[in-house]
Amino acid sequence: MDHSEHLLKRVDVANTFSYPDVLPETAGLRDKVASLLRSRGIEPDSTIQPLLYKEYLGERVSAHGFTDEELDRVAEKVPVDLLCSLDTDIEDAAFELNALVGTKTKFSCSGHADLPNPDSGDSYAYSGYLAFSTNDNGLVAHLRKLVGKSDTFGVALENQKPGEFTVRFRKLVPDEWIRENSRKSKDELFEVSKQKLAPILGPEILTFPLEEYKQDEHNYIKGIKRLQSLYLQSNPEAATLPYGWNSILLTNIQKFIPNELEWGEYKDYYLSPEAENDRLTFLKTLTDSIAEYRREHQAR
Repeated sequence: MDHSEHLLKRVDVANTFSYPDVLPETAGLRDKVASLLRSRGIEPDSTIQPLLYKEYLGERVSAHGFTDEELDRVAEKVPVDLLCSLDTDIEDAAFELNALVGTKTKFSCSGHADLPNPDSGDSYAYSGYLAFSTNDNGLVAHLRKLVGKSDTFGVALENQKPGEFTVRFRKLVPDEWIRENSRKSKDELFEVSKQKLAPILGPEILTFPLEEYKQDEHNYIKGIKRLQSLYLQSNPEAATLPYGWNSILLTNIQKFIPNELEWGEYKDYYLSPEAENDRLTFLKTLTDSIAEYRREHQAR
């Protein structure tokens, strides 16, 4: 689902290229724009000419100082539909990656908190990611310099398949804020999660160790997913329950995972100006770091 910023991009593209096909069909928007164009004597186009798109993209990325060859790569790897789906806060980093030889972005979320009701299931308020494929080991080594953790922000570089990487970043809630605001700690919320899930998934979930969770939170989710399968086998009526949006877990289980509990406990911090500044500062640092690597390769 597009956010307002994505829809505005699509409207701009539709207007610039007389190309209503880039718009969603929701509420008849695409047909309405096509009709509006015809009322102005403009026949809607079914395609966008590559040279015109490159020129349009060139204006959008002019501050990057791309060479013509680099701009060609960006235009090829970032077709118009992908351009419109990119969060504005992270698109500069995506442009920089796509300007490199042998590197292409896949999925991304800037972790923005601009929705009326940010949902933890889509990571809007407290975390984000930039996934890409590359055969450039030098780039990977360069990005590893960004990995680390402070009291308020954490950055990881994941590599789950050969040549596929994800820069994952997350706002962290300071212990001092938790104490001052009388909130449960992350460790305490993990225990709450197990207690809430035990009546649904059974007592085995209570044996999952805190240390393993702290080492790799994904293992806990994998364990929940396995127990959920057993739950569905023994309770076939539960198959009528919907899954959480963008989730592998049923709604009655999704609401008790740590991320959901943390969202409820720490929402005020995640949406604070301080936390938002951390997020925006990192996204600029990420873009600047990739641009630095690109310019070093230009000079060779």
